[in-house]
Amino acid sequence: MQYIVQFSVAKTLARKYDISLKKVFTKFSPSIKVDYLSENYKKRRIQLALYPNFKRRRKHFYNLLTASKTPFTPIYRPYNPTKQPCTLCGSNDQIRMYHRKPVSLISRPAKTVIEHMIRINRRQIPVCKRCYNSL
Repeated sequence: MQYIVQFSVAKTLARKYDISLKKVFTKFSPSIKVDYLSENYKKRRIQLALYPNFKRRRKHFYNLLTASKTPFTPIYRPYNPTKQPCTLCGSNDQIRMYHRKPVSLISRPAKTVIEHMIRINRRQIPVCKRCYNSL
């Protein structure tokens, strides 16, 4: 399984950067280490978790079960996009969602709203009724 995942990631990177597998392993090392900047412009590194050996560990699951005393509950942040203010004027009155076509189907020159949506990389934005009717 580890071999399949490692080469799958390597082939994905090879296609992305248009280089050979040999160059991927030279550039990113066999454990596929990638350095990037976070949102706060801090240097981060991520790498593929590879096992050095497959020796049996007798207490592996016992350690996992006893490591956490409290159960983990994920934090969900569901939000309703229609509760956001209008993207164009900032009004909160009768919000609707304005959808655009895929970029490949948009004829140029497009409306300023469509250009704004392409610039912020969104397919839909919240818009008030007055702005929606003026589009």
